[in-house]
Amino acid sequence: MRKKPKERFGSGQPADHMRRACSVIRNLNRYATTDERLRYREWDHASSFRAHEPGLQAGAVFWFLSGSGSGEAEDGILRIERPRQLPRPPTIGWPGQHRHPFASGPSVTPREIATDLRRRLEAVAEPATKAWFENYLKHAVSYRGVKTPQVSRILADWRRVHDLGQWPDKDQLALARSLIEGRYAEDKFAGTLYIQKYLLRRMDPVQILDAAENLFVSGAFFDWSTTDWFSVRVLGPMIARHDMPVAHRVAGWRGAENLWQRRSSIVPFRTVVRDEAYHPVIEATVEALVPERDRFIQTGIGWVISDLSKVHPKVAETLVERHFADFSPEVIRRHTRHLPGHAEYKRRASVNRRRGNP
Repeated sequence: MRKKPKERFGSGQPADHMRRACSVIRNLNRYATTDERLRYREWDHASSFRAHEPGLQAGAVFWFLSGSGSGEAEDGILRIERPRQLPRPPTIGWPGQHRHPFASGPSVTPREIATDLRRRLEAVAEPATKAWFENYLKHAVSYRGVKTPQVSRILADWRRVHDLGQWPDKDQLALARSLIEGRYAEDKFAGTLYIQKYLLRRMDPVQILDAAENLFVSGAFFDWSTTDWFSVRVLGPMIARHDMPVAHRVAGWRGAENLWQRRSSIVPFRTVVRDEAYHPVIEATVEALVPERDRFIQTGIGWVISDLSKVHPKVAETLVERHFADFSPEVIRRHTRHLPGHAEYKRRASVNRRRGNP
């Protein structure tokens, strides 16, 4: 029986080698110490293997990562064996101290972990993006200059690096809350995305709602953009998932002192306008809020009217007719456009404005 020849990197079948190399690199990312990781980066940057075909590059990566005990070179042929797997470090949940794979010391604190995310965001910030967002929002909130898809990717990588999935849910929620309490919009988006992606389906909704109410009371939300992000990505899906108990608690915020909490008593219902079971709650919330003349309360109602008009136009028409005198011209102009009577609504609003009515 012929002996199977040794595989030469760069000679026809690199796919398996690349899969093995990727596996070793994942092990490096998950378990290596800071020194090991930095040493690999320096080697990778200094080497010329990036210019070679994938099979040869994979072999070179294996040669570096496997160490002297895992492979041997022979006449330019590299024999690959299963790489050594580094042991997983112990994890201790917040509010204690948390050991993670890349820590240079014995432990890092939750504050240091949050700071690491902020540094990652700042590292990719672009002045032009910062200027565009801040001009669009009339400088209501400060931006670093990072687009949302980048924030999402950085957040996922940061969570994996620090092994945050091993933390208790309540400690992950506290970490997300600390991000939302930050100054910059991207930090708030990151905290909101963390709750949406990693906690919403597994935590008791009461705990998330308690945290949300504390965020409003503490002033963590102070502009329509970050408020609506939280409403649409966290509160709306919670209503859809947990039904009336959450819906009634959120709708109860219509009597809150905080402006942005009152706006969030109606905006999350955009997620469930298709379900007629929620219409009485929506109607009661609109009735309580619509006498307010504040623009952000009016437009919050307007967005729900707009979404409702696409799926239940008769219900939307009834609400518009019932509260027509209380709607601002902006709501009539922008948020009734999907209704058959839009032109007539605009005419009536124009007449009211000429007569001096608000």
